[in-house]
Amino acid sequence: MARRLPPKIRISAPVTPFSEKGEFLPDSYAEIIRWNLKHGTRGFLVAADNGEHWALSTKEIRQIAEITMRESKGRLPVYVGAWAITEREAIERAAAAAEGGAYRSEEHTSELQSHSF
Repeated sequence: MARRLPPKIRISAPVTPFSEKGEFLPDSYAEIIRWNLKHGTRGFLVAADNGEHWALSTKEIRQIAEITMRESKGRLPVYVGAWAITEREAIERAAAAAEGGAYRSEEHTSELQSHSF
């Protein structure tokens, strides 16, 4: 039986809001990130876990990473979904996430790896 993560390791997978026309809503997204921070989130998995990655452009992925990093003031780990159908597009999406400020912190990575899911 898998162990539960301690409350201090709460990673949020926030929804990505879109308009009725399918346009990414950056102000609404920033509000969602602030709400998560207010309620104790200790990291983010964005543009990845809610099935919206296919609807996002590379530019929007970078924007999501930028907003998440800005709102969390760079204090928390931010993991950004970068998968795609082609290898080239996946690399472009990963580069956009990195340009937006998402990073891999050895401190945060080792903290997460110490727990069994």
